[in-house]
Amino acid sequence: PLLPADLAQRLSAGFERGRAALARSGGRLHPVCGLWSTEALNDVPEYLATERRSLKGFAEAVGYGAVDWSAEPLDPFLNINSAEDLLEARRLLQLKS
Repeated sequence: PLLPADLAQRLSAGFERGRAALARSGGRLHPVCGLWSTEALNDVPEYLATERRSLKGFAEAVGYGAVDWSAEPLDPFLNINSAEDLLEARRLLQLKS
């Protein structure tokens, strides 16, 4: 719910540095919030044969550029993995509006 409005535009600009452009905030990569070249699909079978399953590892294998966003005053890529995280996201959305 906190994704930046300029996500697609900025990832497109970062795409020139590899076959993927990944969002990064607070020094952490967010490969789910990324732009991936369809050419990268050709590398999926070889990557899976290594028995690795990490999107970060796949991004390293195909080459990527990181596009930075500030994590202050709030991280636009906040992970919601628990009920507490959900409450925090709701609180932040109230502050944002």
